[in-house]
Amino acid sequence: CAKSISQACQGADVTIGEKEIQKMFNILLEASVGRSWDGKEIVIDALVSLSNKFKDFYNKNGELQAKVRNTLMTEVSRNNKQYVKKVIFNLATYLSVHFDSELDSKLVQVGEKIFEEYETTEDSEDIKTDIGNDDDEPSNKKRPRISSDVNKKSSKDNIESEEFRVKLLKSFCAAFKFSESGYYSRDLLKFVITSAIQIFDSKSVIYTWRS
Repeated sequence: CAKSISQACQGADVTIGEKEIQKMFNILLEASVGRSWDGKEIVIDALVSLSNKFKDFYNKNGELQAKVRNTLMTEVSRNNKQYVKKVIFNLATYLSVHFDSELDSKLVQVGEKIFEEYETTEDSEDIKTDIGNDDDEPSNKKRPRISSDVNKKSSKDNIESEEFRVKLLKSFCAAFKFSESGYYSRDLLKFVITSAIQIFDSKSVIYTWRS
């Protein structure tokens, strides 16, 4: 049901009246209340699409802006990590049209946390590999990892991890913009540059042509 409503809102004609636009916002805001559930990101995506498509109506309605901003802030702050990895793209899409310093900061905060979790996971895998060395080998001598790295490079997990990071950084780049007064988020710019360089660090990811 939520998916059907979201699709209907996303397909709305730009010529519809303001009353209809407000009704669609109300439906999506109501549907976004409460805990995360499978498919809820579709509702948030529709809410963002509506905010961007009807930005003239949206920008002159302060109360509506506050509700949408609060919804986005709430959704990207949830403890459901898999869900947050989906709605973070919705927040980036919103910021590509609507400049908001507070949401910019939240975008960077969540992005840093996501990247840190990937780093922690990969570091743990490296430790397990080292522990698995033969007891006959000196503890200070590491085996050549060429074969292991080649296997990991082509593994499904490595490819999905790399593709996700690249996709995430592209969305963050789209979110970077100047305000009408000329202000921009230095933290977002720094995060994008630092994270892009990090992808090519062999300790964090075995990159391929995708990067």
